[in-house]
Amino acid sequence: MTGIAAVMAVLADGTVVSMLFALGQARARAEAQSVADFLRTGVLGTVSEAKVGEATVTYMLDAASKNIEDLFKNQPLVEASIRETIGWTYRQLGELKAAEPHLERALKLHQEQLGAEHPETLDSVGYLAWLRQYTWLRIR
Repeated sequence: MTGIAAVMAVLADGTVVSMLFALGQARARAEAQSVADFLRTGVLGTVSEAKVGEATVTYMLDAASKNIEDLFKNQPLVEASIRETIGWTYRQLGELKAAEPHLERALKLHQEQLGAEHPETLDSVGYLAWLRQYTWLRIR
């Protein structure tokens, strides 16, 4: 009888773990699709609206930045990831003032959703710190 109970417990645990893994996979697929849709319509879709010579990387980032919060209000970690990428790209282009609000928002979302000690939150802290240090060094 004890052996049957042990087997049932292992099966139950395995089922729960499998369900959690499947839910994680489904969430990851949904997030990836959201990012792909955003890139296709929110970033690359702006090129068709641009005048000749206007479709620069900065132009596309500016256009993509306009509706992020509304598009991902139910997916804060997707918003954080996109903002982090946009912020870091602005920083790479030397657009430090444009980068900062995106990196700040990404950090805030990571803190709210994952907590202060989570590795993704700590990465956000690092990106923002790096930007601020770089900004400080440039103005000196």
